[in-house]
Amino acid sequence: QLPPQAVVAIILHISVEARGKGCPAGTKDVISALLPSVCKNIIGPILLESLREGDEGVSSGGENINHRIAAISLRSLESWCKANEIGAVKLQKIFNSTNINILVSIADALYSNSEAVIDAVSELIDTLLQLDEREASISQGLSIAQSLMNGVMSDTGANPLDLARQITGDDDTTRSRILSEFVSAVGLQRFRFSERQTKGDVSVCRCLARTAAVVLTHAQDLMKKGTLEGSPDGLLDLLFKAVAHPSLYVCGIAVEALTNVAPSSSELSTKLLPFLQGKAIIPFHLIDNDDGSLEEYINFRERVLADGLSS
Repeated sequence: QLPPQAVVAIILHISVEARGKGCPAGTKDVISALLPSVCKNIIGPILLESLREGDEGVSSGGENINHRIAAISLRSLESWCKANEIGAVKLQKIFNSTNINILVSIADALYSNSEAVIDAVSELIDTLLQLDEREASISQGLSIAQSLMNGVMSDTGANPLDLARQITGDDDTTRSRILSEFVSAVGLQRFRFSERQTKGDVSVCRCLARTAAVVLTHAQDLMKKGTLEGSPDGLLDLLFKAVAHPSLYVCGIAVEALTNVAPSSSELSTKLLPFLQGKAIIPFHLIDNDDGSLEEYINFRERVLADGLSS
């Protein structure tokens, strides 16, 4: 029997090879047929167990075999979702028949002390939300097509788009709920962000800021429409903590994300402005430091900071 690390590594390799241009004809169909059993019987259980065991008895910032297994499992899940072009909505449906709440497991991974795990879960969340966004575009297209068909078909004519639109409409509702859950889950990480910053853990802070930026980018339409379930305050608070972080690598991620959203909210713009003005002053600690070099700061000020102030 193969150890879990070898199993998820092989599963990851299979999906990566299946996405290659040189794979045999029919590979995509095989991968699609295997997806439910691979997720439910292999990746899901291994991920759940490795996350449960990962941080037990390990000092803050430490790495162990369970962290590596969890990171590879998350990478495998992302790769299989990419290969089959499924987002969070369809992924959740796959796990509905199991006792694994995959979205809760993904949120739990954010609490890991391992940079590799947090980086992998950030990539996974980004991929899932991108694929969901693609599905949303298809749904919008179906909605437009349905409206056009309803205008040209007789009252007695059967419209095949009705059923498709009903299904995608249900998915739209689920998609909004899942995105709202991600906003809430990532927002809770603001307390951990402060804790890790106090301990000087720039890597984890950078990964958390990146995850928050990804979720905010995908959630901004719901925020504008007022259809977001719950409040985005926790998510925004995390990003503002990241803006105030001394590291350019952390700060830059948050500034770019908030800059994209700020124009639609005068309150957010007003709150962001003092932070950006403070960053315009060259910090003395950036002469030779892990937070960034003077050259990198000048590039940050001319590009990211300038865009933020002009918006």
